Amino acid sequence: MSNLEDEIVNELATQMQSEMDFSILSDMLVQACGWKKVTLTRFFSRKHAINILMWCEEHIKHPFEHRGSTFVFENEGDAINFTLKWL
Repeated sequence: MSNLEDEIVNELATQMQSEMDFSILSDMLVQACGWKKVTLTRFFSRKHAINILMWCEEHIKHPFEHRGSTFVFENEGDAINFTLKWL
């Protein structure tokens, strides 16, 4: 393979590993620590995704994590408010 192909393969492998790591971490937070998971069907646009993250920064008062359209919240109230707003 060429250097470009190697770079592409490495980047894709890194992205896949990051997604798998988050999936495992979020499942552990839910099962072991009682966090709440909310998965959006999809983002409608890049602006929609940015609006959601801006809303979270302003309104979510407790720790949360996200990757793509999957969000996990430490506080059940935050998860409920997020769900009511975005689902």
